[in-house]
Parts: sequence; C-alpha cells; structure tokens
Amino acid sequence: MRLSIQSKMIVALLLLSVAAASITGYLGYRSGQQALTDSIFQRLTAVRAAKSSQVRNYLKFVRGQVQSYSEGLLVIKASKEMTEAFEELRSKKLTPEQEKELRQFYEKVYLPELMKHVDSKPQIESVYPDTDIARYLQYHYLVKNPNSLDSKDLLNDAGDGSKFSELHARYHNVVNNFRKTFGYEDIMLVEPENLEVVYSTAKEIDFGTSYANGPFSRTGLAEAMETLQREQDKEVVAMVDYEPYRPYFGLPSAFMASPIFDGSTLVGILVAQFPIKRINDIVSGEGKWEEDGLGKSGEVYLVGEDHYMRNESRHFTEDPKSYVKRLAANGFSREQVEKTERFQTSILTVKLTSDVIDNIFRGESGIGIMDDYLGVQVLASYAPLDFEGLRWGIVAKVPTEEAFAPVRKFTTDLLSILAAIGLGASLIAALIGGTIARPIRKLTHTAAALARGHYDARVHIRSHDEFAELGRTFNRMASEIENQQNRIEEKVRENERLLESMLPAKVAARLRSGPPDQLSDSHADVSIVFGAVHGFDVFSEELAPAKALELLNQLIVAFDEAAETHGVEKLKSIGASYLAVCGLSVTRFDHSRRAVAFALEMERIIRKFNADNEADLVLNVGIHRGPVTGGIIGRHKFIYDLWGRTIDIARSLGETHGKGIIRISKDVYERVADNFECEMVRLTPAKGDYVYLVESSDAIGPNHERPAQDSKRPAGKIETTSE
Repeated sequence: MRLSIQSKMIVALLLLSVAAASITGYLGYRSGQQALTDSIFQRLTAVRAAKSSQVRNYLKFVRGQVQSYSEGLLVIKASKEMTEAFEELRSKKLTPEQEKELRQFYEKVYLPELMKHVDSKPQIESVYPDTDIARYLQYHYLVKNPNSLDSKDLLNDAGDGSKFSELHARYHNVVNNFRKTFGYEDIMLVEPENLEVVYSTAKEIDFGTSYANGPFSRTGLAEAMETLQREQDKEVVAMVDYEPYRPYFGLPSAFMASPIFDGSTLVGILVAQFPIKRINDIVSGEGKWEEDGLGKSGEVYLVGEDHYMRNESRHFTEDPKSYVKRLAANGFSREQVEKTERFQTSILTVKLTSDVIDNIFRGESGIGIMDDYLGVQVLASYAPLDFEGLRWGIVAKVPTEEAFAPVRKFTTDLLSILAAIGLGASLIAALIGGTIARPIRKLTHTAAALARGHYDARVHIRSHDEFAELGRTFNRMASEIENQQNRIEEKVRENERLLESMLPAKVAARLRSGPPDQLSDSHADVSIVFGAVHGFDVFSEELAPAKALELLNQLIVAFDEAAETHGVEKLKSIGASYLAVCGLSVTRFDHSRRAVAFALEMERIIRKFNADNEADLVLNVGIHRGPVTGGIIGRHKFIYDLWGRTIDIARSLGETHGKGIIRISKDVYERVADNFECEMVRLTPAKGDYVYLVESSDAIGPNHERPAQDSKRPAGKIETTSE
C-alpha cells in the first residue's frame, strides 16, 4: 500500500510524538520522583531542625529562669528562714492518733492514685516518710489540708502556731504565684546539708523528706541535688531527665535544680518541676501536624538515651486503641503494650530499637527511607538533641505511601495521556502546533509564578532558537527581579529593626499597620522614673567638647544598661536628665520595686563616675506611679512620648537641686515598703506633704552587691513624698 507523502508525514509525526512523549514521561517520572523525594527530605529536615531548636530554647529558658529565680533576694531569704524554722520542728512528734490518720491518708488516698500509674502494687513502706519532721509536716499540710489532692497548694497556714507556718504563710503566695504564672508543677526549697525538702508549693509526699537517705533518695532528682551539694558552684544548674516520679503519682516528670547562695555560702537548692506537656506541645505543634508540613500521618518524636519516647506519639494521640494494636503487631513486648494501654501514654512506655536510634546516640544525623517502629516504610530525618548533659534524639518522618502519592498520580495521568495520543491521530497537527507553543507556555507559567512571588522561578527551554534566547533573557530579568526584591526585603528589615529600637515593641508593631495619628494608648498603672544629674555643665566647662560628649554618652549608656537589667524602659534623655518607665510594654506586678532598684543603680553609677573622673555630680531622682497616656508625636520626624500628671509628679519630685536624693511618692512607697525601711520627714509643712528616708534591703545591680557608702549620705537613702 502506497502512502502519500502527507500520510507518511502524519504517521512519522505521530510515531515521533508518541515516542517523544513516552521518553519524556519516563524521564519526568524519574526526575519528578527524585525531586519530590529531595523536597520531602528537605522539609522533614527543616521541621526537625525547627523543633529541635524550639525544644532547646525552651529548656534554655527554663534553666535561665530557675537560675535567675534562685539568685533573687526573696528566695535566698526564704530558704534561710524556712530552713531555720524547719530545724525548730525536729522535736515535734505526732500523737498515735495523728500517726494513724497519716497512714490512713497514704493507704486510702495516695496509694490508690499511685497504683494507676505504676507497674506493681506499691508498698506503703516504700513511700511513707521515715522521719518525725517529715511526718509532722505531711500531717499538717497534707492530711489536715481541707483541699483536694491536686489543690493542696491553696493552704497558706497550717494553723499549728509554729514559726514555720508563720513563714510559710508569708512566702507561699509569692512563690506559688510564680509557679502558676510560668506553669511549673512544683517549686521546692531544699536545705543543703541533709537535702531535706523544707518547702513545696504543690505539697506532694516528698515534702519534709530527705533526698540523701529518704524514700526518694534513689531518684534522678536526688542524684542531681547531690551533684549540686558536692560541686558548690553558682553556675551549675542540673536538669533531671524524664522519670516516673512517685511523689507525682508515678507520672513522668522532669526537673531543673539550681543552688541558692548567700554570698559564697550554699544556703539551699531551688527545684522546679517543669511541665512535660510544654515539650510535647512544641514537638507536636500543639497537635497541628499538617500545618507543620507533616501531612496526614507524619510525626516528630523525641527519644531518650534509654531509647524510651519523650513525647506522645501522634498516632497514640489520634487513635490510642489502634496505636496499642500496632505496637503489639510489630513485636513490642507485652509489658510495653500493657503499660501504654494502662497509663494512656507513650512517654516512657514505648522503647524504640533500631539502627537509626543507635546512629543518633553515636552522634550521627542523616536522612533515609526506612521502616519505622510501627512497621511502616517512611522517609525520615534524624539527629541528636543535646542540652547540657541531657542526651535525646529527634526524628521527623512521613510514610512513603503518603509522600509519593503525587508520583503515583503523575504515573496514572501519564498513561492516560499516552493512550489519548495513540488514539488521536487527528490531533497530530495540533501536536505540531503544541511543540511550537510549549516554550511559550513554559514562559507563561514561569512568568505567572514570578508574578505570584516565586522570585526563584526560572524557565528551562531545551532548544537553540529564538525561544531559547527569549528564555535566557527572561531568566536574566527574573534574576534581576529576585536580587532587587532581596535588597528591598533587607531594607525593610533594617527599617523595622530601626523602628523597634526607637519605639516600644507593641507601638512599633502597630505603627507598621496604621498611621501615626492613630497610635495612642492609655496605661492604667506604670512607674515613672525622672533623674536629673546636676553639675555636669560645670564639670564639662574645662573639657574639650568631644571629651565632654564622650563622658556624657558614657553616663547615659550606663543608665541604659542598668534600665535593661532591671526591666525598665528608657523614654528619652535630654542632656544629663533621664526619663524612664517600668510596666509599659511588659506588664510587671513589681514595676515600682524595679523602678526604685533602678534609681539606686543610677546613684551607684553616679558615684562611680565621680570616683573615676574626679567629678562632683549630684543625682536627683523622682519616682511616681499611676496612669499615663502614650503616643506618636510628629509625622515625619516622630518620637514616642508619654504625658499625664504621673509624669509631672515624677518630674517635680526629681527637680530638687543640690541634695542628691531619690524621692518617691506615697503610691510608690506603699508598693515598696516591704523592700525598703522608711523614715518619715516633713517636706512642705504648708501643704502637709511628707518625705520618707528609705534604707534599701534589696540587692542592687546584676551581681546583687550593695553599693558602696557615699560620703554625702548613706547608700540607698530615698526620700518619699505623699504626692
């Protein structure tokens, strides 16, 4: 059969089109699968790295907070006083009736709750307090405590008339509020000799017991406290990895412990039992796995050096019964399966054994396709997660079945397209036109992606004609647009950083979303500090202008650093005067105390400046608390300013010349009276105002050292007015 040239051309073009489509499809399948695999590994690694960083940051935050709190004067004082009062209870003994009530509490209340979370039936002797003082405290603060088992912290005073109960009533609310504010399960104070718990906010059954030789002396927490007791180092903070903690009803618990020093003397140990729920929320994104890029069945999990999980598995959270069945089907021991089902958690119940886990604890990180602990093939990214002696591992994974679903769909679509091409001989002419239009479509799609903000989009045209040159020109243009966009974004970030350095964080955020004339706020209660340095003009007359500016800047920078240390915000400085506020951007319940502490620090800075520069500067400070209004002033060269009677009063208090005093209003005095001893002095008899001279009992400065005595008046003296 003879075919016309036209027919031959059609057949040839058809065969060529089918062959080209088949080869292209196969290569597209291979490259698409590889590109998708690489993309998924990159996403898993990014998720794993982000979660790892978040966990480290949280642990770092807890460590810093516990260490900082242990250095506070209140904690130091409470530790010393409650340890002394604790010792006074040594001679106290329970009556036989009281002893019977205590044992009944353990047998009928505590042990039944403990049995829900431990493997075997616990014996009362394994947890019962072994000293008279522990039994005495637990009787009065647990047995006679009318509150429920999980609300024993509501009792302030046991009512036994002891010095210990008096001190407990004094300090408990403050420490317990700190615990509740930051979500800790318990805060304990431990005396440093016998490691006895002299104070506990939650009032668990470790209250009054000794970690040196008591019923819980073999716990990881006991080992950590023995380390702190042995090393006697202010900088050492011990973290205790998850363990089933019997005083906490056998539930998994983690702790951070920091020594409490008074000078160079170890006076106690501060222990914070921090919530493992927070770590679980970080790893799971608070249950928003899909939003974290893990699809419908991917997950991230933490594993300890003992190979037990440190967070709830996503699969357990979403379907506990199915998860337990999958554990049993994949060779987990009967004990692990039963514990997981009974305790309703995968934390410290599921032990993972695999080459990946072994690699992690050899310090290796990597990616790969492997079978996970539930027998499912997954793509995974893994790495160690170490934090100051704590050795964990972190794994991010997603099943291959879910990950490669787009590839399978691509394969199905490709076969359908090839079948359509084979049956559509009549479409050959359209296919020829399509070969011409294909580069244009690529350019169009790439241009659309560029318009949507994908500035890294590039067109790839495998030809040597005008379309290829057009593609190269387009790519050069896209590269230039990407570079321009990067420069614009960097400039925007620089502007935002500059804006945030000039304004409070909340105001800066609002300024970016609204015009300046809308940015005004009322603040119901803040503390204003106005400091005026007198004598700098006289001191600088004999100096070169550059030297005078250098010294003035040195003084103001020192004030800025002190303000940051005490949580005070600088508003502005004009010459040698300084205006600051506490409690504005960050709500602080103790902003008046911080303001007074900052004023004393300013005074110390002035004394040091005088000593270093043979100057005779005098600092007057006025402090008042109350409502203020703040807002943006100006349009092009704007500033953030506060106004109101509160500022006027603080300024008037600080404008006394030649005396070198710190004057605080009556409102401030009423908030800081517990920190400063006051002596009342008449200020203006005609108006009936008074001034108080105050001796600071608080530590000043980052190292908690009292400032040196000044030759003009005692250190830490403050005048307080009834304004």
